[in-house]
Parts: sequence; structure tokens; C-alpha cells
Amino acid sequence: MDPRLSAQDVIRCDICETAEVQMYCDFCHVKLCKPCIGEHIADEYEKHKIVLFQKKKSTLIYPKCATHPTKTCDLQCKECDIHVCPSCFTSSQHKGHSFLELSEIYNSKKKDIAKDTEELQHIISPTYEEITNDLETQIANFEGEYKKLKTAVTEYGKQWHREIDNVIIAMKKEIKSLKRKHFDILKKHTDEVKQIQSLIEQTLQNLKEIEESNEVSLTFQYSSRNKEFSKLPPKVQISLPMFNPKPVNGEQIYKLFGSLASLSTTTEENGYKLKKPETSNRELLEEPELITTMDTGYEKLRSVACLSEEEIWTSGLVMSDMKCFNIQGSLITAIKTKSGERPGDIAVTSDGDLVYSDGATGTVNKIKNGQTEEMIRLQGWVPFNLCVTSSGDLLVTMFSVDQTHSKVLRYSGSTEKQTIQFDDEDKPLYSGNNKIKYINENRNLDICVADNGTGAVVVVNQAGNLRFRYTGHPSTTKDKQFKPFGITTDSQSQILTSDYHNHCIHILDQDGQFLRNIDDCDLQNPFGLCVNKNNLFVAETSTETMDPRHSAQDVIRCDLCETAIVQMYCDFCHVNLCKPCIGEHIADEYTKHHIVPFQQRKSTLIYPKCATHETKSCELKCKECDIPICSLCSVSQQQKGHNFLVLGEIYNSKKNDIAKDTEEIQNIISPTYEDITNDLEKQIANLDGEYEKLTTAVTEHGEQWHKEIDNIINAMKKEIDDLKEKHFDILKKHAEEVKQIQSLIEQTLFHLKEIEESNEVSMTIEYSSRNKEFSKLPPKIQVSLPMFNPKPVDTEQMNKLFGSLAPLSTTTKENGYNLKKPETSSRELLEEPELITTIDTGYEKLRNVTCLSEEEILTSGKVSDIKCFNMQGSLMKTITKKSWGAPNDIAVTGDGDLVYSDWKTKTVNKVKNGQTEEMIRLQGWVPKHLCVTSSGDLLVTMYSDDRTQSKVVHYSGFTEKQTIQFYEEGKPLYSGNDRIKYISENRNLDICVADYKAGAVVVVNQAGKLRFRYTGHPSTTKTEPFVPHGITTDSQSQILTADYHNHCIHILDQDGQFLRYIDNCDLKNPFGLCVYKNNLFVAEWKGKVKKIKYLE
Repeated sequence: MDPRLSAQDVIRCDICETAEVQMYCDFCHVKLCKPCIGEHIADEYEKHKIVLFQKKKSTLIYPKCATHPTKTCDLQCKECDIHVCPSCFTSSQHKGHSFLELSEIYNSKKKDIAKDTEELQHIISPTYEEITNDLETQIANFEGEYKKLKTAVTEYGKQWHREIDNVIIAMKKEIKSLKRKHFDILKKHTDEVKQIQSLIEQTLQNLKEIEESNEVSLTFQYSSRNKEFSKLPPKVQISLPMFNPKPVNGEQIYKLFGSLASLSTTTEENGYKLKKPETSNRELLEEPELITTMDTGYEKLRSVACLSEEEIWTSGLVMSDMKCFNIQGSLITAIKTKSGERPGDIAVTSDGDLVYSDGATGTVNKIKNGQTEEMIRLQGWVPFNLCVTSSGDLLVTMFSVDQTHSKVLRYSGSTEKQTIQFDDEDKPLYSGNNKIKYINENRNLDICVADNGTGAVVVVNQAGNLRFRYTGHPSTTKDKQFKPFGITTDSQSQILTSDYHNHCIHILDQDGQFLRNIDDCDLQNPFGLCVNKNNLFVAETSTETMDPRHSAQDVIRCDLCETAIVQMYCDFCHVNLCKPCIGEHIADEYTKHHIVPFQQRKSTLIYPKCATHETKSCELKCKECDIPICSLCSVSQQQKGHNFLVLGEIYNSKKNDIAKDTEEIQNIISPTYEDITNDLEKQIANLDGEYEKLTTAVTEHGEQWHKEIDNIINAMKKEIDDLKEKHFDILKKHAEEVKQIQSLIEQTLFHLKEIEESNEVSMTIEYSSRNKEFSKLPPKIQVSLPMFNPKPVDTEQMNKLFGSLAPLSTTTKENGYNLKKPETSSRELLEEPELITTIDTGYEKLRNVTCLSEEEILTSGKVSDIKCFNMQGSLMKTITKKSWGAPNDIAVTGDGDLVYSDWKTKTVNKVKNGQTEEMIRLQGWVPKHLCVTSSGDLLVTMYSDDRTQSKVVHYSGFTEKQTIQFYEEGKPLYSGNDRIKYISENRNLDICVADYKAGAVVVVNQAGKLRFRYTGHPSTTKTEPFVPHGITTDSQSQILTADYHNHCIHILDQDGQFLRYIDNCDLKNPFGLCVYKNNLFVAEWKGKVKKIKYLE
């Protein structure tokens, strides 16, 4: 092949067109090999700039000087605001002026352009895409909604005709009785759940004692109750009473109805919110680190606000100066308040402008380009603390002039948008005084106020409704009353507030749960706070010293002398020691003393005494006798030929199990029961209001809705059609306006790309951002469907009609609650999957693989034997099926028991402790493939005896819970045959089936509704038709399926989008799959299992 025409050709010289490029003329934009450089510069043009190719476009192209045409401008005159060259620089016209280097402006603009591009691509553009999708969805759906409305008018006009006055009193009595019954059911269910919560709390206490103990017996005897707790109580669903329709005598009573209201169109100016950029999950450091300390020169420092990663603004109590420092502690600039009085608080806008409150003048002011402008002026109120929100609004806390009321106001520019002052019982949210009320907005848009007067952090949601109050955390070391001062939030939505008197910072999660204190770093009277790039800035207001023996940050000390810092630990007596006191402690010559470094405390195991040999400790366990034994017992006649386990290894394994159980109870089980209790208690709390609404509805419905309707049904239908057309026009117009803005955004991104790839200074420094313009989202148009308007009733002419009241509907749903899902860290796909190990199973035709543990796998093929291997490829055991013939599929339960499907006997069986028991026996159907769900249930694919139908059945133990077979209009979800239909449950509870005959991965949600079908990915290298075999899912909710004929694995995201292939690792006819601990196990048809690492 001619190398100049190769698709894989390297970049070549623009002059000779043959040699590989090595250099680049940064002025002419010409690629050069070294021999051609001389030819290129032969014209002696002085602007040629030859650089290495890798450094192309690194030379900036400066603008020509208007005054000196032979010169280029590399400076900017600050006073004249024009570009100047070196000759201009020395001229009298610019004498005494200040200059900026254009290269610095260029670099700064380049950073701004990169940020604007990222914001447009990842926040603004996706937000407009969502707005467009929302509008188009409304347009697509409203045809059906209007059809429903017309149907409802027709049906409603044919019924609801019976006199009701004589049943209203009886109905109210019946409602009262139903309410009592409803309450009793919920109360009983709540009490039962709380009993289980009490057991969980006792279990957690017991687990804590075991975790802190180094006694082997206590750990060895531990038996997990997590499985018992994970079996959640049934969900009792009680629906409120409803009206039952009754036959209507049309000859005696006219059909009554109400009029139809017109469309209700609401324009909500801030109805849409920009998407939040994704943030990585960051853990709290075990020990916070003091990075730097700056002396600001304030006698009483109060506020700190971050201008950038390298600069902060500060303000104090007795000075009108607001000072800007860099991180090295150098003063950059100082600005005085306009009034000459101290500022109440300071904040920084997204444009880098300083905002401050001035209590003396009742104003909030902004400093932009060194000029102070008044933003807000209050009457009767004094502004105090403030913050800038993510949308650019301003939140201001303020108190009344008479110091009896406090509130929070939200401003957009100078316009008041929202007042937050009272809770839903009309009680004040904040203390009415002039005490500190620092404020901050969290990432979830909650508004957090540190109310010093009440000693509480008060958090409301975006709408101003109270979410919670935090009044401190019980502590034996923090003996002063909690009085919060500064407050801030971080990228993890955590709330940080300064505890001035206890010299520490409290960290809470977004729901007000205490996480930890920051009480080291030698904090003294912390006041104002701010967070930038996951670093916390703390303004200290004084430098009082503390007696270290009484400090809240005191270290652990020796139990004997009670003065020296602990260094060692007696692992038998559980005593803290300093080195000088070790001699005193072991002076009793007790042989069991075991002195270790303090950090290794409780690392020495305390083994149980041997019942047979009293001077010995049991360090082994006999597998056959199931008892602990000592070394002498192990060589005794009684234990001859027995197998032994090391108690230390069992202890370590149990400790791991206990840690996992504790984590599961704390993070999954206990919060789940808390949610269940909260849900039930909320239902109980809402009963009065709900039944009051029902009683009111009965009363009002009995007094109204009595007007002849037959003569207006047709008019209503026509009115509905008119409203439908108007509805469509409104949505269509709004959608087109949004799409016009999207088009502008696309043009802006194209222009930004041109600037980013250019080294022309003028083009870059002349760039002006439009992101702020695009961030002002269009108003959200909300168009509600027509409603019926009530009309006056002539009670003399017509009886009031009503229907009867249905009793409570109570449903007990055995699997109505789901355990909370543990958070998983985000893992990226490896650029190149790695083959870890290959195991030869000995099967001629291998089909299935499933993981028993991290070290063992189970396999099956076209024979009756099921084999267990370890990761070294050694055969651990062989299990032979009860009946003749190969198992269709195998799986492992949460208890480690083997489950297999048997086509010969039409059964699903479980092997537990070596014994096979039948779980399910089918009639008219043959079980094919199966999987165990996260809740411990079983999903089984099966086909009919005549091989014309297929379905998925969901079992809980032996009981059939759910059948998944059809979707819209009774169409089959799966191909009707006896071919492969491997199955797996995803983390989002979707059910994924690899339908071999259909050539598709079919995914339905938990309710059995079709989500999508995946039929392969276009490829020039995968030439065989896509026929999926095995299927599995991973911790990232990704779906992996085996492409047998193309010798690869397809990886999809949870929504069916193709991500990549695994087509290296020398895969040959992959069949069965399973994932364990982020490693993929692939069963190849010819008998090998390959373990592949594919996630970082």
C-alpha cells in the first residue's frame, strides 16, 4: 500500500509530503520535516517561528500596533484600555500608566473559555435538552389525556344520579368508623416494626461489644441475625374509602354535571434548574490536616469568603476594611465600606465581585471593578449575614429595627423573590434578635442558617419549609452549650458549622445527622467559615490558650500516672500505659501480661481454656466434633484421623463477618426500618386531615353538583377540543423557542472550539462569555388540563344525589418494602481488560459458571456432574444430580446453597449440606435458566411443553409471586421455544433475559414492564449475527452478555446503551457468565473458565 494513502498513515511534511513531520512553523501554520526547514525560511520573512511539532500553536500571534505598524502589541494599558507595543510603552502618552501582559490576559481568557465550554457541554446544553424532551413528551402525551377527559365526561354524564341527602349522616358515621379501623391497623403494624427496631439496636450493641473484644470464644459463638432482619415485614396498604356507583333511574332524575373550566396556564420564571455537575464521592479524612495559617491583622476577625482557589476575602468586627489575601498570607488589596462602618458579612458572586451588608445604612452593596454600588436598601429591617446561591441569587438574614423578628429574604439582583420567616404552624423559624445568623445554600438547594440565639442550625428546603433543626451532639468533652456561628456546605452536601465556645467544627450530612467534629488543628474560637475545592477556611476571632489537661482536644493518657501520653497497652488486662509505667504494671509477675504498642491494642487473641487440659488454651477446632481443642487434644486418640481448623483464622473470618453485618445493619437494614416507621407514623399523623377531607367532600358533594347535564355534554366535548388545540399551540410555541436557544448554544460551542484551537491573541482576549445569558433558563410553562367548575344548586327543584361509601381496602404485600441499596463507588471500565487466570474444568461442553465465593466457583456442562473449583484450578468437590441428564442452569443462594434446574423432571432443586431437596415442580412447563435475586427470591425462565410459549416466573421460596410473559396488547416478550434464555437481575431491580432465538437482550422493570431490547451493536469486525448466550450484571448496574459466535462480551449500561466489547483475552465461544467482586468469569464452550478484570 502506498504509505501516503494509508488510513493509518502518520502526519507528514507539507512541503515534501513524504517525510514524517518533526517541526512546525507557528506563524505560517506549516508542518515541516527538518530537511525542508531551509526551503521554508528561504524567503527570509522575519516572522517565521520554527518549533517542535508537539509544541505547535504555542507561539502567540499578537495584534499589530495601530501607531507603530512594524511592531506587535504584547501589553495592555490599564488606564487607556488599549493594546500597546514596546514603543508605545516608553512614549509620553503612556507615562506613569499601569500595564498588563497580553499573554497573561490570553491565558486567563483561555481558562475562561475552557470553563465556559465545559459548562455549556455538561450543564447548560443538557438542561435545554431536558427542557425540550419534557415539552415534546407533553405534546406526545396530551392526545391521550384529552381522550381520557372526553371519556370521563361521557361516563360521568351517564351516572351519579341518586338522592344523597338521606345518606350523608350515615356516611359521616361510617367514615368515622373506618378512620378508627384504619388507625388501629397502622398502629399495630407500627408497634411490630418498632419491636424489630429495638432488637436491631440490641444486636448493634452486641456487635459493638464483640468488635471491641479480642476474646475468641465471644467472636466464635457469634451467629448473624441479618438474614432474619432482612426479611422485612409485609407492607400494609390501606386505601381511603371511595364512592361506589349505584344504578340510576333516568326517568325520574336528570343527569347532573358541572361546567368545564378553561386551561390554566402558569408561567414559572424559575421552573427549570440547571443540571448540577457530577461530583466524586469523597470520604472525610480520619485526621483533618492543617495546611496553612494566615495572620489577617484583625483584632476580632469574623468573616471569610473564597474569591478563588488562591485568594480569600476577610472582614472583622471593629474595622471598616475588607481585606483580600493570597494563600501565602500576603495582603493583595483592602477596600473600605462606603459608610465607613464595619460590614455585617461578606460574600463573593460567581463573577468575582464582593458583596457586603451594612447594618449602619440598612443596605447590601456590591463592589465591582473597585466601585461600590448599592444593591438593596431596607426599611424597618437591618441586613446581617448573606450568601450567594448556585443560581446567582442572594440570600440575606435580617432582623427588625426593634429586634423582635428575624427572617431570610431571597433576592434576584435588587428584586425580592421570597421571604422565609414562619413554619407551617405560623411559628417563627428564627430567633427574633440581632444575634448571628450566618447563612449558606446546600447543593440540594436547602437553606441552612446558624441561629446563634436559639443554639440551633435551622435548615429549610428551597420552598422555605422546615426540614430539621440541629441543636448539637452529645459529648463528654464538649462541655459548653452549642452556639453555632459560621456555616458553610461542601461538594458532598455536608453542612459545616463553627462551635465557637467548644473550639471545634461540627460536620453534618444533608439530613442533619452528625458525622464528626473537627477539633484538632489547634482551633481557637472559630467564627466565619467557607469551603473551596474541598478545603475548609476557618476565621478565628481570638487566640486564647487552653490548659491541655482540660482541652476538648485532649489526647489519651496513661491509666497509671494519668499524666503522660499513652504509648503502650496491656492486651490482656486492657490497660493504657506510658513506657515508664510498664515496669510497675508487670511487677506482679503475672504471666499473662502482653505489652504491645497502643496502636496494636486488642490484637492479641484470648483463646478459650481447654476443658480437658486446664493449663492449655484451645487454638484449634475439630471439624468432625465441632468443638474447640488444644494442641494436646489434637494428638489424642479421641481426635485421631480428624481434621482441624485454626481458631485464629475462624476468629478473623468471623470478625470480617461481624464488620459486614454491622455495616449492613447500620447502613441498610436499620435505615430501612427507620423509613418504614417514618412512613407509618406519617400515615397515622395524616389520618385526621385525610378523613376530614373525605367528610368535607361528602358534605360539599351533597350540597352541590345538581344540575341537568345531558344538554351540555356535546358542548363540553366541543369545548374540550378547542382547549386541546389551544394547549397544543402553547406547548409547540414554547418548544420552538427553546430549540432556537439550543441552536445558539451549538453555534457558541463551535465558536469556542475555534478559539481554543487558535493561538491568535486578539481572537481570544476579545471573547465575551454568553454562559450567563444561556443560564437564564426560559420560563416553565405549566398547562393544566381542564377541570369541572362547581355551580349553585336549586335545592327546591331537585334532590341531592350521591353514591355509597366503599369500606377500607387493606392489602398486605409480602415484599412491599425493599432494603436500602448500599452506595457503591464509581468504577471505570479498564481501557484493556486483563486475563487473570484460566481454569480447565475437564468438560467437553461447558455451559454454566456461578460464583460460590471469592475463591470458589461452580460449573456445569452437558453431563450430570456439577463441579466446584478453587481459583488455582483444583477440583474441590463434585455434585451429581439426582436424575439422569445435564442441569439446564445453576445458581448460588445467599446462604451458599446450590440451586439447579432439571429439564428431565421439570423441577428446580436445592443442594444444602450435601442433601438435594425439591423446591419447585412444574406442570405443562419446563424450567430453563434461573438466577437468585438481591432479596433472595428466584427468577426462572421456562418454556411450555409444546415449545410455543416462554415466560419468566418469580418465586419466593416455593410460592409463585409474579409471571412475566406479555407486554402491550398481549404480545409475547420472549420467543416461544426451548432455546437459551439466561436471566439476571440488575442492581436497579430490572430483569434481564438473553433471548437466544430472538437475537436480543430483553429488559423489563421490577413490575414486568418492557424497558428496552438490545439487538447488538454495528461493527465491521463482528461479522456473525448477534445471538446472546450467558448474561450477568455488575456493581455499576452494567449488563454483560456473551456473543458466542463473535467470540466476545458486550457491555451495556443499565438503559441498554452499548459501552464496549471485551474481545481480547483470547475468548473462544463464550457461553455462561457471572460477576463477583468486579471480576468477570467466562465459561467457554470447550471447557475453560476465564477470570477477567475489566473494571478499575
